[in-house]
Amino acid sequence: MRKESCILSNGFYSVLLTNGGGGKSFCSIHGQTLDLTRWRDDPTTDGWGPFIYARDRMTNAVVSAAFLPVRAASGIFRYRFSSDKSEYVSSYPFMELRTEIVVTPNERAEIRRVTISNLSDESRDIELTSYLEAVLAPASADLSHPAFSNLFVQTQFDKRASAILAFRRPRSANEKTIWMFHTLVGPNGKPPGRVQYETDRARFIGRGRTVDHPAAMEKGFRMSGSTGAVLDPILSLRTILRIPAGAEARVSFITGAAPDRRRALEMISRYHNPDAVARVFGRIPKNRAPFENFSPGPVQSPLTPTLSPLRGRGGNTRGRGWDKKTLVEYNGLGGFSADGREYIIVLEKGRTTPAPWVNVVSNPRFGFQVSESGAGYTWSENSRENKLTPWSNDPVSDPPGEVLYLRDEETGEVWTTTCSPIRDGAPYVIRHGQGYSVFEHSSHGMDQRLSLYCPMNDPVKIYRLVLKNRSGRYRKVSATLYAEWVLGVTRPETHPHVESWQDRRTGILMARNRKAGPFPGRVAFLDCAAAFPRAGTCSRAEFLGPQGVLRSPAAFQPPHPNPLPPRGERGNPQEERGIPQDPCAALQVVFDLAPNQSREIVFLLGQGRDAREARAVARKYRKHGAADRALAAAREHWDRVLGAVQVRTPDRALDLMLNRWLLYQTLSCRIWSRSAFYQSGGAFGFRDQLQDARALVYSAPHLVREHILRSAARQFVEGDVQHWWHPPFGMGPRTRCSDDLLFLPYVVSDYIAATGDHSVLNEKIPYVEGKPVPKHEQECCFIPRISARRGTLYEHCLKSIRKGVRLGRHGLPLIGSCDWNDGMNRVGHRGKGESVWLGWFLIDVLNRFSRVCESLGDGRRAQEFRRTAGDIAGSIERHAWDGGWYRRAYMDDGTPLGAARNDECRIDSLAQSWAVISGAADRARARRAMKALDRHLIRRKSGLILLLTPPFDRSKLDPGYIKGYVAGVRENGGQYSHASTWVILAYAMLKDRARAVSLFNLINPVRHAGSPAAVERYKVEPYVMAADVYGVEPYTGRGGWTWYTGSAGWMYRIGIEWLLGLKLQGKSFTVDPCVPADWPGYSMTYRYRDTVYRIEVSNTIRGRRAAAKILLDGRPVNDGRVPLTNDRRSHAVRVYLS
Repeated sequence: MRKESCILSNGFYSVLLTNGGGGKSFCSIHGQTLDLTRWRDDPTTDGWGPFIYARDRMTNAVVSAAFLPVRAASGIFRYRFSSDKSEYVSSYPFMELRTEIVVTPNERAEIRRVTISNLSDESRDIELTSYLEAVLAPASADLSHPAFSNLFVQTQFDKRASAILAFRRPRSANEKTIWMFHTLVGPNGKPPGRVQYETDRARFIGRGRTVDHPAAMEKGFRMSGSTGAVLDPILSLRTILRIPAGAEARVSFITGAAPDRRRALEMISRYHNPDAVARVFGRIPKNRAPFENFSPGPVQSPLTPTLSPLRGRGGNTRGRGWDKKTLVEYNGLGGFSADGREYIIVLEKGRTTPAPWVNVVSNPRFGFQVSESGAGYTWSENSRENKLTPWSNDPVSDPPGEVLYLRDEETGEVWTTTCSPIRDGAPYVIRHGQGYSVFEHSSHGMDQRLSLYCPMNDPVKIYRLVLKNRSGRYRKVSATLYAEWVLGVTRPETHPHVESWQDRRTGILMARNRKAGPFPGRVAFLDCAAAFPRAGTCSRAEFLGPQGVLRSPAAFQPPHPNPLPPRGERGNPQEERGIPQDPCAALQVVFDLAPNQSREIVFLLGQGRDAREARAVARKYRKHGAADRALAAAREHWDRVLGAVQVRTPDRALDLMLNRWLLYQTLSCRIWSRSAFYQSGGAFGFRDQLQDARALVYSAPHLVREHILRSAARQFVEGDVQHWWHPPFGMGPRTRCSDDLLFLPYVVSDYIAATGDHSVLNEKIPYVEGKPVPKHEQECCFIPRISARRGTLYEHCLKSIRKGVRLGRHGLPLIGSCDWNDGMNRVGHRGKGESVWLGWFLIDVLNRFSRVCESLGDGRRAQEFRRTAGDIAGSIERHAWDGGWYRRAYMDDGTPLGAARNDECRIDSLAQSWAVISGAADRARARRAMKALDRHLIRRKSGLILLLTPPFDRSKLDPGYIKGYVAGVRENGGQYSHASTWVILAYAMLKDRARAVSLFNLINPVRHAGSPAAVERYKVEPYVMAADVYGVEPYTGRGGWTWYTGSAGWMYRIGIEWLLGLKLQGKSFTVDPCVPADWPGYSMTYRYRDTVYRIEVSNTIRGRRAAAKILLDGRPVNDGRVPLTNDRRSHAVRVYLS
């Protein structure tokens, strides 16, 4: 049925409604238009909106007040739209629900009046439940990054008013708070019975579920009454109505918005007047128009008639699991393979991971991510700006945008090898490895193995499916790969512009965005390498059907006898082109399987610069064995990169992370993909990827060099840099950020010290040019011009330092629009705020780069830099020592931040850890500062190293948008893992061996999720670093955003260099460990080009000193430096600690 909609509005409050029952509420307030509830513009499905559920407690039947969200097969649905009121009538065998919706005439509010008629001959208890996802933000902000937007919303419950309230924490002093409310009343103005409430979406929906089948509607579910910082907010109220036979009951749900809490409560109070709701409805003219029937109905399948009906039969779900005894660090859901190369997840019947456990697979220009459910998305060239398929950012439902369906063509049974979107009772085994993921499942009489990976040099994702028929009979099976095209940032923005067609010569399904912006002409494709009969469609509406769902697409219903014929346009007989209302690609192949026979089916999903390249890539991987060779090459690549340093210590969890996972996370996710489940950035951050690249100095120094030069090319002629930029076109902000530009000389000096490659300093790189940041602004975003002016890398670094040495009234560096902590964007927004952390960092940069200057014979600058570093150190000691630790910053007005006198942010870790890292602090003070850090910021029982404490919340301090975060979340008083690694580094530099290693273990994700109870608390992946871990109840110890974090690269370097002691120094290396006294020893293997150094460290005396004796091939190394020679041999290095 055609989707229809209407809008009810009083001019400042509006409700959008669709004939299926979806929609949203939005309003104008404080001079802007805000969505109060979440909604997505989707031409085919309509799974968003304020919904109302009803559950018969006698039969446990669950229905909804409209067709959506339950889509009950037993219902008859009608609707009637007018400019004043909209109505839905849903008739079921035992009851009828009539919902009338109006917007109040003079306030920002709406009323949904529900009348329930008991059509049965016995009394019934009906559980009525509302549901809406709170947004309180512009639609574009929620669409772009919902997980981020959610973090600023908090909820409350007012018991007297029986109402839920929600508000958005302002991100600046200039931003006004907006409140919304949700309450319910009966005809007498009071709630009918006891009210339950829920504001945590994860609890209501349940992991891996959707709104059409939420956990909250299961029998026996009791709402938790959770409020506060719920991370993913909803407003849901529940009441139970006893309705006699033949009688009816009425309840009104009222939702509204107000500028503050007081006025929200006043509005609620008015609607608790017995006559208030009746008066509003009494003003509405009677609508005599007839009701329209709503029935999505079956639609014509666009695929060939080989698709027989989906009969809904349960298949053979007997399956095989995995021998959990073979898994290392098994935690009840998963563990590492014995060699540490894979993380293996075993999902028994009904089990799910508490959050998506994903893999990020990429090459330098193309990649994808996939969760344990099989959901994920694919990108090309830029992971944000050119998504091929949808990025959900929804850790609760984790909806897939790509699905591989299997179907028995004789029985009609449909299933998926992954546990989403169709799940059966057999176990699912998921193996995430470096560069690939594998899904194994046995059901419907078949063993199934699906491998996902991408070649290292081509823009294509390979689906390699292997089936083995164990049913004992001949089978006819189809495999259908379905992909929802985005070809841009988001589907709502791009779907009207996506042109799709099937290349009749090759059978490849193709698509392009005719309004592609920075990616013009690019052609996405979906193909199958198997030479079997194929069918396909480019219309999502035809594949899913109106209001269709992925677990039961209309394409698997009985086909219409006249499928859409091919048609040629633009005089091209080889192609069928068009712009479907809702584009997709669905490609099916059909094949036979004899008993015990195995078949391999390879699907290809990718994008070329144009149709010619798309065809070329598809043809390349259609060739026999090409997919296998691509996987072998990918494995070989990752083994080479990740195998450069291998360690074996008494700490297995440390080994697992250092040997593969930290470096894989850094290169595949941070440097190449620049995207993960919780954040899809796409851009290079100037400071971010420079730091990440440092981790590759052992295994791929050429990539470090390459990125240094890439970053230098984003420097303006004046010396400042782009805060971030989107490749390939260079869009990004020019800011007043004070630390970005200094990471260029920092990483350059680090690279040269490790590799001895001074030649990089002579590389000539262009600058960029563009308009300056306006006087009263903090940033401006544009595409800068490539300047005709060029400079050597050395000159670029000198410009960074000159621009970076800007000191304030205390002799400390000016913080500008922010320093490393972007959220402190108002500490110095008037141009006078100073950063103590930046002082320590600048000292380190100046001292490091002075050695670079000396290597070029530039002694004058070296002396100048050392003198400036000394002056800044003196200023810090005079003005930033607080008596027990170092302060963090000074605000524009001179107010200290990170001082004992502060009510919030009394101490910040950065100023303490970098006092040690810089090597410039008074030694006694540095040790005292670290003791204070240990006392105030390390929470060993919770496994946390906090960034600062107490969090910003209610004080008069206005440090910036960091205060908008809920207290204890992310930078605002939670663990921010990037900074936590610097704490470990500081203790290692102090040679506090036990504490350094114990803190490494404290934040090691393997340890965070080492048992079933720990998994339920931590929730996120145990094999990669999380950017943050929450430090507020009830979420203390819960992992935040994983994968996309600079902490992975720092953990790697700190573990290899500062704990295990392997440090590169040009043409040699040293071993200077900081390991616990109770370690008897450990071993390392370092591959230098084609030469291997096998290092054995013996802690025989187990004292506190560093390495005292080193033997190379049995001969003493007198100066402690082991020479590096690429002689293609294996060398033995023995290190004796004393």
